Amino acid sequence: MGGPNRRYAREFKLDAVQRMETCGSVAGLANELGIRRKFLYLWWDQFRKGRVMAHGRERGLDSTRVAVGGDSAGANLAAVAVRRARDRGAAVPHFQALVYPVTDATMSHQSYTAFADGHMLTRRHMEWYFAQYLRPGTDPRHPDVSPLFAPSLPGLCPAFVLTAEYDPLRDEGEAYAGRLRDAGVEATLTRCPGLVHGFFSMGGIVPAAYRAVCEVARAVREAFE
Repeated sequence: MGGPNRRYAREFKLDAVQRMETCGSVAGLANELGIRRKFLYLWWDQFRKGRVMAHGRERGLDSTRVAVGGDSAGANLAAVAVRRARDRGAAVPHFQALVYPVTDATMSHQSYTAFADGHMLTRRHMEWYFAQYLRPGTDPRHPDVSPLFAPSLPGLCPAFVLTAEYDPLRDEGEAYAGRLRDAGVEATLTRCPGLVHGFFSMGGIVPAAYRAVCEVARAVREAFE
């Protein structure tokens, strides 16, 4: 996607952020180098930038009431950041919103076969993305690559997981929600019928996508009520 379509997608994501602002302040973390940042460096860069957890009071925020979230690779980073915060004894966010998250770099789930082609995001796309992100020899089951393979998930914050019906990533997102529940973590899972990967940027033209964005905003808001 490029040109005016890319600009339109950014504009709608800004609208989604504005809806989140009804829940409180929103801090967006930019990834200047995008996929050129390799595994470990990328997620740590994002987590380091999220100083709101440690320095929220300096900005007039309540750093004990923080939600993190993202879509696709951003949801992967959010899930990893939450677990790493717990592992390091840092403040764990209050809530996590994960929209069609990347949780399993082995690409072994059935949805990768069912939707390998023809539904915007393809298996070939994901193979290329992982080739850019992972250094040669990186274990795709490393829990900071694939949150689904984290050995322990108890103690994480409640999660809202949204998946798309026609998405290669559908099954791994739903499997991660299942693992969270098995670990005693409150996890709400919603599969959006008829939608494809990337719908979070399509709300201006796809009514079902718009409703899904509103559902995420509502989940975040309710988490703090």
